[in-house]
Amino acid sequence: MMTPGTLPATTRNDNMATATTGEIVFRKSVPQSMHGKFLGWLEEALAWMRDKHPATDFDGVRHYVFNRGGYRSRYYRKGRRGLEGPVVMIAWTECMSLYVMRSLGITTQKRLAVPGRVRVVSALIHELTHHHQHEQGLPRGEVLTTANELEWLQVAAPTLHQKFLSE
Repeated sequence: MMTPGTLPATTRNDNMATATTGEIVFRKSVPQSMHGKFLGWLEEALAWMRDKHPATDFDGVRHYVFNRGGYRSRYYRKGRRGLEGPVVMIAWTECMSLYVMRSLGITTQKRLAVPGRVRVVSALIHELTHHHQHEQGLPRGEVLTTANELEWLQVAAPTLHQKFLSE
């Protein structure tokens, strides 16, 4: 289990922690007081993904990088900025949007203000779904990633789930 107490001293201008799920990097933009929450949110997302996709080895993700805004969340299969891949980079912002997917009931683009937990866990589920697609040889794309986000939102934040599906 990852705990805030496992965070070592600052290295490369980042705070880093090592866990069975890979190296965790907190950029300076993420207040240290939030590190424990991010670790809990990562555990929540990994538990959900492992339950949903038990055949996928999510421990294969080598690095998780958390940043306060500045860029969107991404999955890098081959690595990024000196970090060996796969790398999941999560942008912590106050707003969230989902891809327009008429087949999933999302007919208009919305950018909604959401709690930090919802934004971060949803982004982790989205990016970890890209990892699942690669590991299982599935078609790449945003349909499964968005479907997983919606499924999680339906249970974790039903009001937001409905707002994303409404006209």
